[in-house]
Amino acid sequence: VFAPDGPLATKLVGYEDRPQQRELAEAIERTFADGGALVAEAGTGVGKSIAYAVPALAAAALGERVIISTHTLPLQDQLVRKDLPALQLALGSAVAVAVLKGRSNYLCPRRWQILRGSVTTREEARLVSKTLVWRTATESGDRAELNLMRGEGELWSRISANDESCDQRRCKRTPGTNCYLQRAREAAVDAGIVVVNHALLLQDARMRGALLPQAEYLVIDEAHRLEDVATDAFGLELHEPRLRRDLQRVAHSVAVTSALRDPARADPAERIRGEVERALERTTEVFDALGALLVPNAGPPEERMRITAGLRASDERWLPVELAGERLADAIAGIAFAAERIGNLGGDEDELAELEAGMAELASARRAITRGIHDPRSSDIVWLERDNDGALELHVAQTHLGRVIKEKLVDAHRAVVFTSATLAVAGSFDFALDRFGIREVAAEPLAVGSPFDHQRQALLLLPIDIELPGEDRFIEEAARLIEDVARALDGRTLVLFTSHATLRDAAARLGALESEGLAVLTQGIDGSRRALLERFTQGRAVLLGTQSFWEGVDLPGDILRCVVIARLPFSVPDDPLVQGRAERYEDPFAGFQLPQAALRLRQGFGRLIRTKTDYGAVVLLDRRVVTKDYGEVLLDSLPDARTEHLPLDRIAARVSAWCDRG
Repeated sequence: VFAPDGPLATKLVGYEDRPQQRELAEAIERTFADGGALVAEAGTGVGKSIAYAVPALAAAALGERVIISTHTLPLQDQLVRKDLPALQLALGSAVAVAVLKGRSNYLCPRRWQILRGSVTTREEARLVSKTLVWRTATESGDRAELNLMRGEGELWSRISANDESCDQRRCKRTPGTNCYLQRAREAAVDAGIVVVNHALLLQDARMRGALLPQAEYLVIDEAHRLEDVATDAFGLELHEPRLRRDLQRVAHSVAVTSALRDPARADPAERIRGEVERALERTTEVFDALGALLVPNAGPPEERMRITAGLRASDERWLPVELAGERLADAIAGIAFAAERIGNLGGDEDELAELEAGMAELASARRAITRGIHDPRSSDIVWLERDNDGALELHVAQTHLGRVIKEKLVDAHRAVVFTSATLAVAGSFDFALDRFGIREVAAEPLAVGSPFDHQRQALLLLPIDIELPGEDRFIEEAARLIEDVARALDGRTLVLFTSHATLRDAAARLGALESEGLAVLTQGIDGSRRALLERFTQGRAVLLGTQSFWEGVDLPGDILRCVVIARLPFSVPDDPLVQGRAERYEDPFAGFQLPQAALRLRQGFGRLIRTKTDYGAVVLLDRRVVTKDYGEVLLDSLPDARTEHLPLDRIAARVSAWCDRG
């Protein structure tokens, strides 16, 4: 297939012979044949999606199903709309391919009709109008086909198939409805290859295979993000505004009119409304008690706190939390008892479905109360924090998800492939094998390097005289360097930060660039991620971003010539999740925090070189990469770029000279 005169070379538009791609495809083919688990790192430019799609199509042609999971929806769409169709055309494959997303991505026609008949706001009218014509043309009902504005995106939940209130049987009896979610699931059952995202894959694992068809093989692309998604999928949270909405939803679903139509429902309906009122009061008590934990005897209030066994045993403020939590759990139990009585009586299907969906959310809240307050497991990490709006959230997460990933994913398939451009740390796969729980069962990990010539294409510059991060003049010196580089390159610079506070501080010092006609695009200030990237591609701009810009940003060619990394991407030391997971290791820093930072640094570096013709410079401003012993691990994890150590005042000129290639 990959031979110079093979079908890909002769029929696939833009195909290049890449030995690394061929090596990866052969390893995946062997894994499918032998069974087991393979961890495979493929550098940028290898074309790993083609490498795993070819053996996937071959397996599917023999009647065996393959599930391909990605972290991001754009990669999912790329596979379904571009890579797989092109391969099928080149190989003459007739394998059925289906894409399946989380239910909130699909329009629910029944809920759309309900909203259309009860529009009360301008925003609702705009969303109904925008979807009216689209409904008649769409085959998938996928919101990705719509360009929803921010407010419309929030309203989408009112018309999406996002919870158990969507009942396909009821839709079949409702004129003019067409359940897109059910159609997508039926297509997946009939498909040889099913493309999903990690969120749905792990939701299916949590629900014991209730969402996806069984498959012999599983390919997990962007596998470096799997643990993060698994943390959410197998975690619990108690969020005050969300809990209040869920309680009010249950009360609203038990309509007064239904009780008037059916007197037998009056008593349990009234009890639900009474219990909801009681639960709302108990919610206030719980979160007031939790909030008191964040107010120390001296000093300013804290934004987050890990709830440890020691705190539970010795802090006198914990007892009110336990008592209030018990009363709230009892109130939710009372609601559940009355809801079960109403369900047994039957009645209006829409009301019952809404009630069932609301009760499912309350059941999750009750589990969070149990695990977070009354009966935590020894493997749980529990913490309290405020969201961006100041509302309190109680979180429960598992310390180690390797066992879950192995049992729910690896053991459930004949063969599983974990692949990404960033899995190894200084050439070692130990960290990845531990995170996936497959150290004892995986085949020898595979690393296929990038086909790019980083020595020729990329220059890594390390300033020798800049202040250390956290010192008084660091931001001032960093901002001055960003200005100098941006002027030298006429923009074309991406600056990556590890905190929003540092980003805003730096942005405030770059006003001179604006007066010179260079746009300073700041995450969190100047628009959405998509809007910032679209504006950046128009040229004469500097883009300042934090976490979400360290990966998934693809700016090839002349658009981007320099990436400035302000600080080594270590996790915040007082992050409760980081603390809890690091404690598993004999040396928490070397075992957890350093490997995590190395992988993030590789992701940030990888924003620069996206094709064989790209070139540019990465400037790493954090001098600790040279002054600390651990710096060697970080540098050894990066591509083999040309590296130079220079004074700060010579960096911009060196970047300009390196990038001046006509």
